[in-house]
Amino acid sequence: MGWYDRDWYLGEHRRQVFDTNGNGGPTAWCNGRIVGAWGQDTDGQVEVRLLEGVGRDAQRALQRRADELTKWADGVRVSPRFPSPLSKG
Repeated sequence: MGWYDRDWYLGEHRRQVFDTNGNGGPTAWCNGRIVGAWGQDTDGQVEVRLLEGVGRDAQRALQRRADELTKWADGVRVSPRFPSPLSKG
């Protein structure tokens, strides 16, 4: 996403999902917009961290994807090269 003006898909979440150099960390998207981030707990469970309300159906869909990613990773913890403040938990 190599352009400065990101507000159309990012809203007011720049500081939470991008590091100080402008690198995006792991993000959660809904309807073409960043609505949060994801990270892992100490056991490798993927957690979705929302920054805005997305509705019950979308929240369930994001949680299903997080559960699928947790199962796929099978306990392996991912260390993003560019972690964002929100993805760090």
